[in-house]
Amino acid sequence: MIGSLLFAVALSTSAGGSPNGWVCRAMVDGVHQSGVSVSFALGPDGSVRSRAVDWTPPLARQARSPPGLSPPEMGVTYGNATAPDRLGRPTDVWVGVSSGPGRAQTHATELTLRLDGRGAWTKSFGPLGPGQTASSAGPIATDSKYGKPINVELLDAIGGASAADTILRDSAGRLYGTARYDLGASNRQCLTNAAWPAAERAALDPTHAGCDPAGNATIFKLMPVPPKIDC
Repeated sequence: MIGSLLFAVALSTSAGGSPNGWVCRAMVDGVHQSGVSVSFALGPDGSVRSRAVDWTPPLARQARSPPGLSPPEMGVTYGNATAPDRLGRPTDVWVGVSSGPGRAQTHATELTLRLDGRGAWTKSFGPLGPGQTASSAGPIATDSKYGKPINVELLDAIGGASAADTILRDSAGRLYGTARYDLGASNRQCLTNAAWPAAERAALDPTHAGCDPAGNATIFKLMPVPPKIDC
């Protein structure tokens, strides 16, 4: 799931305290390429400052994309969660696409997220080289630098939507790939219920392998393979 690439803090060995606190997380994968990452942000004293859930919804049907190019992906962030069944209003929506090793540069430059009957939102990015993640692989509902909402209507709409389509095109409008995602709450709740206790346990001891000093750069290749459950 792309959520682990976009939002995960790299796992490393922590010893002693961290002046900026810690981020402790647990990840679980589900059916049809779905997944959840639950993160607890701790202060320097080890107290929990915030909790967040990043959800990659399941594919509702087989995605289409050229060989070596990932399907256009999406996810939803709940940055004010307080319990597995109290995630609150979505705080961000993200989209992304990546090209595989050895693939020639693609000229796809627009990724659109469309919610059934609720509107569409598009992000533009530069052409992808081999093994490169699109610059669009990030927030579409908030400003990536300051975290302020820029598409409030998307945040309002995503919570009540049942499905979403992601559409990848080039600047001339040629179609590169599509995917459709099921936004029903059952998958999200099942995966969150599984991942939350593990993140909570990790937060009890910030030197745990699931925690990392806050502010570390994301290094996806160091993340362990998440367990997969039938959700």
